[in-house]
Amino acid sequence: MDLSSLFELNQWQFFAARAAILAVALLVFAFAFSRWRRAGRRDMQQLVIELQESRGETRTLTELAQQLASQIASLESRIDDRQQLQLATAGGSAQRGYDLALQMARHGAGQEEIVSATGVTRHEAQLLARLHNPARS
Repeated sequence: MDLSSLFELNQWQFFAARAAILAVALLVFAFAFSRWRRAGRRDMQQLVIELQESRGETRTLTELAQQLASQIASLESRIDDRQQLQLATAGGSAQRGYDLALQMARHGAGQEEIVSATGVTRHEAQLLARLHNPARS
């Protein structure tokens, strides 16, 4: 064996070793890439599931918000109706309630009866009873 044949043999061995290292590197890369894709697919599926749950919760919250908005609108309408009714009857009702309380006091009604029937305060009913029905006080 001369030096040139030994050099060619070593060259083929180096070439075979490099080819084997390259093949192993490609196999390791393919394995790592495969695991990376599976992990990505699993993560994507988890994200899709969480997104669907989030959308469901958002729909529920939207429905609740719409129900609350309709209830608020209903309450506002009722408040407006009551305010209009109070404005329409404000001038006469206070005077009519007081006149009724006065008549009840003159006919001998007690303080509690006057308060519950007319809506005047307890002190006003007491005063009316004392002034207009001296026999009861």
